[in-house]
Amino acid sequence: MFVLRMICILIFLGCTSLSLAQDRIVTVGGSVSEIAITLGVADRIVGLDTSSIYPADVVKTKAKVGYWRNISAEGILSLTPSLVLISERAGPPTALQQLKKVKVNVVEVPDGLSLESLEQKIMTVGKAIGKKQEAKQLHSKIKQNIQKTLAKIASKNKNQKKLKILFIYARSTANIMAAGANTASAAFIKLAGADNAFSDFDNYK
Repeated sequence: MFVLRMICILIFLGCTSLSLAQDRIVTVGGSVSEIAITLGVADRIVGLDTSSIYPADVVKTKAKVGYWRNISAEGILSLTPSLVLISERAGPPTALQQLKKVKVNVVEVPDGLSLESLEQKIMTVGKAIGKKQEAKQLHSKIKQNIQKTLAKIASKNKNQKKLKILFIYARSTANIMAAGANTASAAFIKLAGADNAFSDFDNYK
């Protein structure tokens, strides 16, 4: 009887350790982190990148693994994660290669700049963390809100001259750039029913 109890205890401890090991998540990419937190796994996130700033009360309590465009594989691995959710646009490529070489589940999350890619992003995160149903509900809610907002924008812009908008990204007084095509800023300008003032080049310059 004693032996049986000890076996049960060992099995329980083993399962508990496995569960805990699978619950250490690192997220890279502001929207990736926000989606994961919204889906209810804030307590499982042990680290995130510096572009993850929302919700502030949650992200301020987490370890930082660097800027999402310049992450350190060593910094991520030092947190002993079992799952790394990382934007497909994160970098550098060498860091991602290093992560894939070790026994860590790395999930690259689609990070397109369109409404169509939003569902892919949410569902990829939801599937990876075991929250597929919640992810479907979140996407449905966001989609409804976006459709309502776009309808309001269309109504206000009706019979008005189309605006041309310049988006300026000022990291400092010595580092000021304008948003070109294929940027999140350009995507928002388009959704607002306006034209990007600088669409003849890509990214920020």
